[in-house]
Amino acid sequence: MPPGNVGACDDACGRAIVAWLQSLPADQSPAVCASVPPAPRQLRLLTRREYANSITDLLGAPAGRACTSDATCTIATESCGSGACATDGCGLRTFVWRANGRRPASIHVAGSFNGWPATVAAGGWAMTLVPGSDSYVVKKPLANGAHQYKFVIDGQWVVDDGNPERVSDGFGGNNSVVNVQCSGTTPPQTPMSTLVAAFPPESRPKNFTFDNNAEAGLVTSGHVEAYLDAAATVATRVTSPCRPAGADRRPCAEQFISTFGRRVFRRPPSMEEVNRYTAVVVAAADFDAGVKQATGWLLSSPHFLYRSELGATQTDDGQERGPPGAPPASRAAARPRGRPGLGPGGFPTRTRTPSSRGRLWAARRESVTGHVGLQCEPGSTGSSRSPVSPGWRASRSARPR
Repeated sequence: MPPGNVGACDDACGRAIVAWLQSLPADQSPAVCASVPPAPRQLRLLTRREYANSITDLLGAPAGRACTSDATCTIATESCGSGACATDGCGLRTFVWRANGRRPASIHVAGSFNGWPATVAAGGWAMTLVPGSDSYVVKKPLANGAHQYKFVIDGQWVVDDGNPERVSDGFGGNNSVVNVQCSGTTPPQTPMSTLVAAFPPESRPKNFTFDNNAEAGLVTSGHVEAYLDAAATVATRVTSPCRPAGADRRPCAEQFISTFGRRVFRRPPSMEEVNRYTAVVVAAADFDAGVKQATGWLLSSPHFLYRSELGATQTDDGQERGPPGAPPASRAAARPRGRPGLGPGGFPTRTRTPSSRGRLWAARRESVTGHVGLQCEPGSTGSSRSPVSPGWRASRSARPR
C-alpha cells in the first residue's frame, strides 16, 4: 500500500494485498504491538451515522424490515426510522421526481407550504437522488389542507408529472396540488434520515478515508443549530416509564433521569446531574413537559455528543478527571478545575471563545460547552429554542481565534 496515501491503492493494489495475506502461513504468530505506546486519549464528536444509531438505540427499534436509510425501504410510502422500515404517518408527504437518466445541478420543491422560494438557499426543499432508483426524493410533514407546489429544476418551474391533481397557477400554467386530511393533532414524525441530513457533513483530513477523525471534528454554528433542532424533535418522542404518584413528581423524575440519563451519557449520571435534571422536570408546567425539556437538555449535552476514544490518559496536573472508579468517558467528561461554574443543564454561566480548532468541547483547556457558544440566561422565562433549552440561547459572537 502506498505509504501515507491510502486512496492511491487501486484495484490491482488491493488484490496484491489480499494475495499477500493469503500467502502467510496459517500457524504464523499474530503481530504483537505491546511495545508501541498508545496514542493520547481523545474526545471525538459523534458522526452523523453514530448520532442516528444512538438515537435509534434510545428510542427503540420498531417492528419492520431492517434498514439503514429511506432508500432501503419502499420510499414512496415508507421511511427508515429507528433502524426499521415503517409506514409513513398521515401528513408525511413524499415528493418524487422521476429523472429518466437526467441529472440536474439543482432541484427542489417550492409551494404554498414554504413560500414559493426560487432557490434552496431561499428555503426550497432540496431533493436528493436515491441510489438505484433514478428518482429525486424529499419527505416533509405537511399540515391539514390543500397545498399547491411545483418542482424547480435548474431554475425551471415544472408540475409534478406523478400527481394528476392540478389547479391553474394564474399565469397560463398549472400547479400541482396535494390534499392532507389527518385526524387528531399529532404531527408526523420526522424520519431519522431527515433528522441527521441537516447536520453538516464530516470533514476528512487528506488521505484519511473515514468520517471519525477526532482532529477533524470541528463544530460550527450550523452544528449547534442542528443539534438543538434534533434534540427538540427527539424529545417529543420520549416519555417516562413511570407516572407521578400524586402531586410529588420528584421520585418518578429521579427514576427517569437515572435510567434514561445513563443511556444518554453512556455512564451512570452523577448525583449532581440527577438532581440538576430532576429539578428541570419538577419545575416545568406539567410532568410530561418537564420530561421533554430535560430530554432536550440531555441530548444537547457534550456528554452525549462526544465519546471518549481509547488511549493514554490526559491530565493537567497528574490527576485524572472524574469521580474515583468512574469509566474513562466519565473522567474525560468532568469539568476542568479553575473554570466557571456550570448553570442548569450542565452549561457554563458565561460564553467562552472557541479555540483555533473550533471544538465543541476541549477536554482539558475549556469548560464543557464553551465551544458551543451556549449562554445561560438565569432570569429568562423561555427561549425561541424551546423545548430544547428554555433560558438558553446560541451566542453568535464566539469565533475561532
